[in-house]
Amino acid sequence: MKTIVSISAAKKRSFCFLNFDDGSYILCSIDLVSKFTLKKGQELDDDTIQNIIQQQNIYDCRQAALNYATYSLRTEKQVIDVLIKKGFSNTVAEDGLQFVKEFGYVSNQVFCEQFIKAKVQRRYYGIDRIRRELTVKGIDATMINDSIQSYYPIESLQVYAYKSAQKKLRSISFKTIQKQKEAVYRHLLIQGYSFDIIKQTINKIILDT
Repeated sequence: MKTIVSISAAKKRSFCFLNFDDGSYILCSIDLVSKFTLKKGQELDDDTIQNIIQQQNIYDCRQAALNYATYSLRTEKQVIDVLIKKGFSNTVAEDGLQFVKEFGYVSNQVFCEQFIKAKVQRRYYGIDRIRRELTVKGIDATMINDSIQSYYPIESLQVYAYKSAQKKLRSISFKTIQKQKEAVYRHLLIQGYSFDIIKQTINKIILDT
C-alpha cells in the first residue's frame, strides 16, 4: 500500500504528479485523478496503482496516435509502426489505432484514393510504383488493385509517362541523345511504367526532337 501525500501540478498541461509516502511518484492526467477520485491521504494498493499507470499509458498512446494521424493522411500500418517505435506495446498500439479509426482520422481506403491522385497528378507515378509504395505502407493487394482500378486514370498512362520523361529530360539536356534515352528509360522504370509504355514514350520523344 502507498499513501498519496500530495497531488502537484506538472508543467505538462492537464497533468499532475501523484506523490507517495515512500518518495515515489507517477505522472498522470487530471482526467484520471477525477476518474479514480484520487485525493491527498488516500491509500492505494499495488493493483490500483498499476491500473492507473496502465490507463495513463493507453491515454498517452491515444494522444500520440491522434497527433500523428491528424498531421497528415496515414495508413493503419504507419500508425501502428510509429506507436510501437515510441515504446507502446502491440496491444496498446492497436487500441490507439482503433481510437483514431473510430473518429475517422485513419482510413486505408481514403489514403489509397488520395495517394494515387496526388502521385499521378504531381509526380506522374506509373501503376507499378503506386502498387509498390502502397504495399510498403501496409495496404493489402486487393485494396490496392481495387483502388488503382477506381482512381488511376489508366487511359492516360502514356500521357503521364510522357510528362514524367519530359520533366526528366529538362535536367539532363546537356547529355548526348543516347545518354538521354538511357536515363529516361531508367527513370520511367523507377516511376513504375511497363516496358511497352517506356518504349512508346521514348519513341515519341525521338520523333519530337
